[in-house]
Amino acid sequence: MVPRFLRERKAAVKDVKAPKSKEWNPATFYIVIFLLIGSNAIQMIALRNEFTNFNRKADAKIGLLKEVLERVQRGEHVDVEGLLGTGNEEKEKEWEEVLREIEQDEQLWQTKTQKKAKQALKAATIDKTSVDATSNGSTMNKEEAVDNMRTERESSDSPESASTKTSRRPLAFY
Repeated sequence: MVPRFLRERKAAVKDVKAPKSKEWNPATFYIVIFLLIGSNAIQMIALRNEFTNFNRKADAKIGLLKEVLERVQRGEHVDVEGLLGTGNEEKEKEWEEVLREIEQDEQLWQTKTQKKAKQALKAATIDKTSVDATSNGSTMNKEEAVDNMRTERESSDSPESASTKTSRRPLAFY
C-alpha cells in the first residue's frame, strides 16, 4: 500500500522525457568573436594609457635630472637631495621604480640584440657552408660560386646534352 501522492509522482516521472538538445544559434559564433575582439581592444587601450603614463613620468624625471645637472654645471648652489626627494619615502619609491623599469628595459634590449647577433651568426655560417659546398672544395666567394653554377647550367642546356637532360628547378637565392 503506497499513498496516492507517491504513486502519481512515480508515474509522472516515467512519462516525462528528457528535453531534446537545441541546435546552436548561428549568432553564437559572432557573439564569441566580438567578445574576444572587444576584450582585446580594451586591453590595447589600457596598455596605451599605461605607456603614456609611463612616458610622462619618465619625461618628468628626466627633465628634473637635466635641470639639476644644468644648475650644478653652472655652479649654482642646489639642494640636490631636496629636489630629487631624498628623505621623502614616496619620491624615493618612485625613483626606485623608475630605475628598476629602466634596468628591465635595458635587459630586454640586450637580450633582443643578442638574439639578433646569434641569428646573424647562424645565417653567416649557413651561407658560408653553402658557398663551400657549391665551390667543389676550392676557396672562392659567393659571386664566383654563383657564376660557376650558371656556367655549368648553361653548358648542360646545350643541344648535345638534350637527350640526357633532366628537369631542373631554377636556382633560388635568398
